[in-house]
Amino acid sequence: MEKNKSLIKLVLGFIIFFFISYVAVIILRYGFNLNVLDYGKRGIALADALISSLVTILFIILYFDVIKSSWLQFKENYKKNISQIFLGIIIGYLVLNAMQIVASYVSALLFFICGVQMETAANQQTIEELLASAPLIMIFSSCILAPIEEELLFRGSIRKSIKNKKVFIACSGLIFGLMHVTDSIIFIGELLLLGVVIDRILSNSKLNKNDKTKLSVVAVVIILFIFAGIYYFTYGNLINAILSLPLKEVIGSVTYVIMGVTLASLYIYNKENILMNISIHALNNIVAIMLALFLK
Repeated sequence: MEKNKSLIKLVLGFIIFFFISYVAVIILRYGFNLNVLDYGKRGIALADALISSLVTILFIILYFDVIKSSWLQFKENYKKNISQIFLGIIIGYLVLNAMQIVASYVSALLFFICGVQMETAANQQTIEELLASAPLIMIFSSCILAPIEEELLFRGSIRKSIKNKKVFIACSGLIFGLMHVTDSIIFIGELLLLGVVIDRILSNSKLNKNDKTKLSVVAVVIILFIFAGIYYFTYGNLINAILSLPLKEVIGSVTYVIMGVTLASLYIYNKENILMNISIHALNNIVAIMLALFLK
């Protein structure tokens, strides 16, 4: 019952995320005569912050149990030694930063192998442009709203539905990384379904190891075939659709995937304390924003 409830909340969270994101795209693209858009990139940054604020508030309400359990854990474990909190955040930030450096080298190698000129991802370019036009709004959005929103959805919520640590880390990392370069709800839904189904199979105590392996392989094949059909009727020729993907964006997603896997691993390491992950994520974004502002 608890797993089903968590799964419903997980799906609801992604529906909220995608629905509000699509509404935001429509508003920002067509304007609907909103005066805020008359201010150019500053208006877009403000609209983005307002939309992110709404999503963050909804996520806090939806996943309040995740926040509450983490707060109680803080009070129980760190009440007498606040320095452990700050040490854990600093160590987590250093680990995340180190993995981002590794990811940058991996991406550079892939760009070289594929013979593609290395460029900043479109998502990163947009952030940099908005940051230059509205630094205070973007600092608030990137350093406060984004860490809360993303950690609650990609770590706290997914972990509630996927108990196997390895499956959770892989699923969380892939979804977090690929959502930075694609807005396909079908593709993200496929990854979620794969993670949840494999987790249910592996957590079944009535099955032996061989049976779990066989069932997992069968489940993966069936799900891939089902979604291949969905892709075909949605996008047409699947091979052409895959080949038409921007290679630069695909390679660029590697950095985000590695970042997602690292954050998921830190979440497990920190005894699933979402407040620790939010703090680590926020510190990482703060440093990145400050460097972007002062090194220009």
